[in-house]
Amino acid sequence: MKPLSVAAIAWLALPAALAAQQPRPTAPPNVKTLLARTAEYADHFESSFVSVIGREAYEQAASDSTLGPEARRLDSEVFFVGLDRRREWLTVRNVMAVDGSPVRDSATRLDRALAGDPDRAWMRLRILADENARFNVGAISRNFSEPTLVLMFADSQHQRRFKFSLNTRTERDGRRLTRLEFRETERPTIIRDANTRTSLPAGGALVVDDQGSVVETELSVPFAKDGVAAIHVWFERDEKLDMLVPVRMDERYEVRAVPRQVVVTGTARYSDYRRFETSARILPP
Repeated sequence: MKPLSVAAIAWLALPAALAAQQPRPTAPPNVKTLLARTAEYADHFESSFVSVIGREAYEQAASDSTLGPEARRLDSEVFFVGLDRRREWLTVRNVMAVDGSPVRDSATRLDRALAGDPDRAWMRLRILADENARFNVGAISRNFSEPTLVLMFADSQHQRRFKFSLNTRTERDGRRLTRLEFRETERPTIIRDANTRTSLPAGGALVVDDQGSVVETELSVPFAKDGVAAIHVWFERDEKLDMLVPVRMDERYEVRAVPRQVVVTGTARYSDYRRFETSARILPP
């Protein structure tokens, strides 16, 4: 047999040498480990994404078999606030303009709500959040379209209320992602009917990386009779805050009751995040 030349031997050995230098891929974490990491991530998010304000451009449309079509654009400042000693977290949408027309007193409403005693301020913020729901189009009343809501389901305080299961694993931009589906099992539920206090069990999914960081959330909630709400949120890293933040929220509310059928859709896009300071407020467009 003719011997291989030195050059040929070196060429054949090179890939093996390179392969030996490459780190072996680690096994993906199991569901228990991933949920523990996700809880830690959600807890950290809730403590870090506090007193943050951003801009929201919100396009809504409604199709009503009785009233006909309707559309609206809301330009708002959205304020994320937490109260540590009560382990509560709230998203407040302060509508600054509707279809380009400024809303009266909108520039000072948030300042007034935050003034005074913290516990009273918390109540005023809740009232402000509910009041701004009046600008929504369509006959479907809702006030839980918060881009960070599902993260609360995954934190260490609330995770036990849900049953989680691994659905799929994928790769995106060189990062391994896992889709964790969930359904709420405890009663009363976190989301309830505003009039009857009836429990509305939530279902959906979180898309997380191996460290538990959440890059997408999906939420499905039944309501009224034959009604369902679906909310999908995407997160991306914000360099200024150095964390993943909501950048887009798609929502759909649908009631297929006879004879009236109503469908409401919306897309909100978020930008210009900053730590809240009175001197750095967002002004009406």
